[in-house]
Amino acid sequence: KEARESARRNEERWQLALQGTSDGIWDWDARTGQVFFSARWKEMLGFEEHELPNCVENWEQLVHPDDLAEAKAAVRRHLRRLTPCYEAEYRVRCRDGGYKWILARGKAVWDAAGNPMRMVGAHSDITGRKKTEEQLVFNAEHDALTGLVNRRYLRSKLDYNIAAARSTGRPFCFAICDIDRFKS
Repeated sequence: KEARESARRNEERWQLALQGTSDGIWDWDARTGQVFFSARWKEMLGFEEHELPNCVENWEQLVHPDDLAEAKAAVRRHLRRLTPCYEAEYRVRCRDGGYKWILARGKAVWDAAGNPMRMVGAHSDITGRKKTEEQLVFNAEHDALTGLVNRRYLRSKLDYNIAAARSTGRPFCFAICDIDRFKS
């Protein structure tokens, strides 16, 4: 009776955690390829619960093509026990065709033979943070008045290209144009 009560409380705790978080939860069965995506996970991407079947192929189709290889590599590193947890940042396509940046975290469970059985984790929408980071980089590299690259950015690119030209022996050209009375 105590074991049943404990299991009920644990299930209740799990359900409350699922309902109380803004993260999307996923649970991947490594043996069958089946994946459980929580309703919140699907909602975060603009899908209704019934619109996405629970399989790994759906996740692979939603991850941005430029990010898929690194996202899968992060999974492999964790499944090989090279990392204590799975963690990756990548873009996922939403129902409307746009992309959201996702922070994916998870943890695997292995059987006695060392084979992965399942991995459970969460996806957090980090799109706002990524936009802020992009804006900070842009501001650091561009002039506020003109929107053109600034001296520091230009210098770093110039130094890089000069070093590359020296190391490869390939010619390099740089031109400067002065715009009369621009400062005034």
